[in-house]
Amino acid sequence: MVFWIVNFILIILLFFITVICIQLIKRLGRLKREQQKSNNYKRVSRQIIFRLINDPHFLEKRLVEKNYNKIAIYGNNEYSNLMIDLLKSSEIEIAYLITPEWSASAKGVKLVEKGEESVDVTINVTDNKKTSLDGYYQGEYLSFYDLIYN
Repeated sequence: MVFWIVNFILIILLFFITVICIQLIKRLGRLKREQQKSNNYKRVSRQIIFRLINDPHFLEKRLVEKNYNKIAIYGNNEYSNLMIDLLKSSEIEIAYLITPEWSASAKGVKLVEKGEESVDVTINVTDNKKTSLDGYYQGEYLSFYDLIYN
C-alpha cells in the first residue's frame, strides 16, 4: 500500500515538474523572440541613421518625389530630431510633432498630442504599429522604415 502511495505522489510530482518545464521553455522562446525583434530594430535603426547622415538630402528628395510638402512627425526621439535638422533648410514644412509626452527638444516645431491641422503625411519614427496610432495622425501614414526603404 505504501508503495502505491509513494508511486502516486512521484507521478503527480513528475507531472507538475513537466508542466513547469514546458512553461519555462515557452517563456524562454518568447524572450528570445523579443530579444531578436529588439536586435532587428536596433540594426535597422543604425542603417537608417547611417543612410541619412551619408546623404543628408535623401530624405528631402524622397518627400518631394512623393509630393509631400507639409508633414507631421509622430514620436519624439533621435529620428525626429534628425529629420527636423535635415529638413530645416528645405522646402518641406514640418507642421507639428505628435508626442504623448512633453519634451523640450522639439527644436522649434509645435508639439501636439493628436494630429490637428491637415498635412500630406504623418511619418511615424517610433516602433509603434499603425493600428495603435489610429486617430492620432492626419494625412497619409508612413513609417520611417517605409519612407527610407520603399
